Amino acid sequence: MEPVTKLIDIIGSLASYDDELTIVAVEPWTENSNALVAYEPEEGGLPPEPANAGIKYFLEIFTANEVVEGFLMYENKNPSASDICQRIIYYAINYA
Repeated sequence: MEPVTKLIDIIGSLASYDDELTIVAVEPWTENSNALVAYEPEEGGLPPEPANAGIKYFLEIFTANEVVEGFLMYENKNPSASDICQRIIYYAINYA
């Protein structure tokens, strides 16, 4: 399991993570939410450490990458890290 960092930092380095990892974060989800990436247990749910710290499921890395790819495909400008993070938060809240 990776150390706790800010959600925007994880989103900014999505390509460096294994697609099998899951992002978990403290609600309410913002760019500055404490977050980390971890493998889900085989039986599902959260790893015990994040669950005990009050961190909730956010999104799988592979899904976040797909959201970014779709966003970049239809975006006419180079979005900032903040723009991308906000789009992923929107997706996580409304579609995940």
